Amino acid sequence: MQLGFTKCHGSGNDFVMIGDARQPLLLKTGELVRLARTLCDRQSGINVGCGVNQLGADGLLTLQPDPQATAQVLMRMFNPDGSEAELCGNGLRCAARSAMQSHGVDELVVRTVSSSYRVKKDFEEHVAKVFNVTVDMGRAVFTPTKIPLVLSNDHHNSHEVIDCAIQSLPDEIKFSALAMPNPHFVVLLPAQRKASPALIEESQLKELGSTINNLLSVFPRGGNLNFVSRLADNEIFVRTFERGAGLTNACGSGMTAASIIAARLGMVELEQPVKVYNKGGYVITQTRRTSDGGYAVELTGNATFEASGLLNCQSDIKVEYPEIVEYSDEINAYAHVYASGLAMAKRCVRC
Repeated sequence: MQLGFTKCHGSGNDFVMIGDARQPLLLKTGELVRLARTLCDRQSGINVGCGVNQLGADGLLTLQPDPQATAQVLMRMFNPDGSEAELCGNGLRCAARSAMQSHGVDELVVRTVSSSYRVKKDFEEHVAKVFNVTVDMGRAVFTPTKIPLVLSNDHHNSHEVIDCAIQSLPDEIKFSALAMPNPHFVVLLPAQRKASPALIEESQLKELGSTINNLLSVFPRGGNLNFVSRLADNEIFVRTFERGAGLTNACGSGMTAASIIAARLGMVELEQPVKVYNKGGYVITQTRRTSDGGYAVELTGNATFEASGLLNCQSDIKVEYPEIVEYSDEINAYAHVYASGLAMAKRCVRC
C-alpha cells in the first residue's frame, strides 16, 4: 500500500501525518498502531527532514473526514509505543493546517477522540514565514475521578488537587492535577535565587513521570508530568514527560495545562498573553475564566511542514520512501524560534 505523508512539527514536537481531510482513511486501528511503532522509532524509524528531529517522530497523526459530520476533519494521534492519546495540542495545529489548506479555509473544527476544537490560522507574523495556528483548547477538568486520579483516604472527599502532595510521590513536591482532556500533573518549581529561574532536573522528571505511568492504582490512565520554571513576567519554561513517549521537545496540552495552573496560582497573569518556552521553541497561551468560574485556555503556535512524500507500506510494515520533498524554507524560518527555546533550556534545565 502506498500512502502520502507529511513530516511536521509543533514546537519541535514532531509527527508523521498521513491521510487527508477530504478522503477516507482505509487503514484499521491495528495497522495504525504497528505503523506508529515503526515510523516513530528514534533508532530505526522514518528518516526524512532536516529540521528539529530527523530520525523517528513523537507520534503518528491520522486525518480523515469526520464520520459523525460534526467537524470538517477527524484527527487521531498514536504515540511511539502504539497507544492512542486523547489529545495532542502540537499535533492538532499541524492537522488543522493540513485540513484548512485542503478545504481552502482559514478556520474550521477538528474533532479528536475526546472532543472538538475550533482552530484558525493566525495572521499575526510572530516570526517571518512561520505558519501559526490558534486553537481554543477548551476548559480544564479538575475533578479527580475524571482525570482520573485515585486519592488516598485522607483526601477522598477532595474535589480537586491543586498545589499539594499526592500519595506515592515525594511529599516535598506539590502537584496540581487536571485533564485537558488527557491527564496532566503540573509542578511549579520555586526559584532558588531572586531573578533566577528554577532548575528543572530531567532525571527527577523522568523518574516521577515513569512512576505516574506505572502506578495504575493511583493513576489509572497514567499521565503527563510537567515541570514549570518562571523566566520573567508572563514568561515560563515547561518541560514535559509524556505518557507513551517520554521526554519530548514540547507538549501542547502540557503547555496549556501548565499555563492554567501558573495563572491560577499567580505565577502568570490571567487574561494576558503568556510566552511558554520549551526545548523546541515557544508558544503563546492565554488563560481565561469561564462564565461558571472554570478555567479555559487558547494556544497559538507553529505548524511547520518539513517534508512530504510517499510511503510504501508492505504487509510486514516494512516502509520505503520512493518520493520525498523537503521544505527547506519552512525549516530555516523556524530555526530562529528553535534556537530561542534551546537558549532558554540552557538556563533552566539540567540534563
